[in-house]
Amino acid sequence: MLPTGTPETRGHPSFFSRMVALVLKPVETWKTIAEERGNAHDFSRYYLPAVLLWTSATIASYLVFGMFYPVRDGVSGEVEVIHLYPEVNSLIAHQLFYGFFSLIFPFLLAKPVTVLARFFDRETPTDVGEGEVPSESHETPTAPLLLHDARRYLIYAHAPIITASAVHAIPLLSVVSFVVALRGFYIYYTGITPILGIAERSRFRFFIAGFFLFLFFTVVLMFLSQDIVGNPFEEAVLNLQQGVEVGE
Repeated sequence: MLPTGTPETRGHPSFFSRMVALVLKPVETWKTIAEERGNAHDFSRYYLPAVLLWTSATIASYLVFGMFYPVRDGVSGEVEVIHLYPEVNSLIAHQLFYGFFSLIFPFLLAKPVTVLARFFDRETPTDVGEGEVPSESHETPTAPLLLHDARRYLIYAHAPIITASAVHAIPLLSVVSFVVALRGFYIYYTGITPILGIAERSRFRFFIAGFFLFLFFTVVLMFLSQDIVGNPFEEAVLNLQQGVEVGE
């Protein structure tokens, strides 16, 4: 029997069902998300589990499998790739740091996304396809993009990438993480119009501008990470080199 009722009254898909749907059928899934008119549990149901899974799985994977890491010889200057296990305390601090910033990512970038949207054409009710429900953020031609819609877009666009990243440190499965990360560009792109209300004629330009905004955030986060918690593999290399020097 087919489900009845509006999207608001039906049961919501499970975490993994929605992640798979966003990866495999992003266009159709974004339309479904737009019709849900803003679920109060978007963050706790779909984003928080992704971050927790990624954080815990990455710590466990690196501790079990280690990583091949490039090391430069201090004398010859030659670079050798060796297999290393990270320094445990540094690894946990590193992943918790990234986990925290991943959690606040939709809230941190929601306002910049709404500001960015002001420079691009928005859809009017007549731009919406037949049978589609216009987002609350663009019910009138001049309605500004709501912070709520920007957060929902960031939550659903980023959650599948974070989920797939849970296996990036596991040999043979790292390719899955890489493929989904590439697919993530398309997921981000296809959600721009149904959730943010950016007109299709402006969608690609908005995507490029949004990419540089995300890149800026990522670079800043990397520098903060190095200064605050360091690199667990660099610390492992340092410990290894000091051990060699003591042995000599």
